[in-house]
Amino acid sequence: MRYLISRNEELKEILVADLVLSIAFDLAFNNGMFSFNIFLFLYFLPIFIISTTLTFVLHELMHREVAQRFFGAIAAFRYSEQGLAFTFLSSLFGFFIGLPGAFKLDYIQNMINITLYISLILAFFNMLPIYPLDGSKIFRWNKFVYLFFLVFLFLNMSYIIGLGLTIAYLIIMLFFALFSSILARAILI
Repeated sequence: MRYLISRNEELKEILVADLVLSIAFDLAFNNGMFSFNIFLFLYFLPIFIISTTLTFVLHELMHREVAQRFFGAIAAFRYSEQGLAFTFLSSLFGFFIGLPGAFKLDYIQNMINITLYISLILAFFNMLPIYPLDGSKIFRWNKFVYLFFLVFLFLNMSYIIGLGLTIAYLIIMLFFALFSSILARAILI
């Protein structure tokens, strides 16, 4: 069992990251776009591909081995599209910041994802402007602050679980919060 991907997919991702890193190292070594020389770039490219493969790929595979052998973890390398883009863009300016990706540990990653998911749902629900939730108090205090945090939470939830599911949660939460508010008013009055 692997972390959400097959061994072939993991190999593809590590090779893509390896190629981007090799090109980025070469670009940064040659001062990026400021003094770009295609002949120097092509001359050094095979050197950077071999050097990067021998260091980066072996380094990342050792992360997997240690995680599996010593900790019994399910682990696989996953590249980061944003990290690779940032790595490439930094090299265009003549310096190198490598953020190709990382090994993901299944159990720990699932725990982090579930914790984030629950935290966002609880925060989003609590921000509804219905008494006795905190959202009603923040809404009365400062509508701009309330709207800022509600939009922030909505965007984060949409990014994490998708827009459709976020809207579905919002509708369910509104009905539940409205029912709870009516019940709370009936009890407190």
